[in-house]
Amino acid sequence: MAGARSRNNITTRSQVPDTRRLPIPGLERLLKLAQVRPYATAAACSGLALAALSLAAAAFWPHESHRYEAPTTARQYSSYTTCLLADSQGVTSAAAAPVWSAMQTASRATTEQAHYLAVNGTDTLANTEAYLNSLAQQACNVIVATGTQPAAAARARAAAYPGIHFIIVGSDASHTANLETVQANQLANNLESSYPRPSS
Repeated sequence: MAGARSRNNITTRSQVPDTRRLPIPGLERLLKLAQVRPYATAAACSGLALAALSLAAAAFWPHESHRYEAPTTARQYSSYTTCLLADSQGVTSAAAAPVWSAMQTASRATTEQAHYLAVNGTDTLANTEAYLNSLAQQACNVIVATGTQPAAAARARAAAYPGIHFIIVGSDASHTANLETVQANQLANNLESSYPRPSS
């Protein structure tokens, strides 16, 4: 007899393939563990679920670029902060590298903090001014500008921030109540001499 059929021509249970004994890797071991240690099995499943969620979060979480950087040392710094506004090349360009070096020298000679912000995006005055405004809101006491657009932004926005001292690095002759021009090789001495040291 090829196989029993029920009245409604539906295969009886005896003909349904038995899949209970199909070898599934790790399944029998997990089932045995569930019988012996149900709490351990639940914890293991929860751990796998958390690990999967962590991997998914790491894959899709937005990564932000860190352009506003501070020296990470154990030294105690004052709240007095000097900030550098550089173009899209950051502090690695031929113009900005000596400026950033001078700022670090001044920071080591005093306890002032030294930060920098590199302009990202279009090389326009409006975009650069937005980055300068960001520095001004970061409680910078001094904003140093190097590069064509950063210098132009400093000249355009210095009057809007009378409490901040602006320094343009280069041969520009700009000078107002809170803006001056300094050569790169004179910047370290300029920053050190203007640093407000506590009176003894």
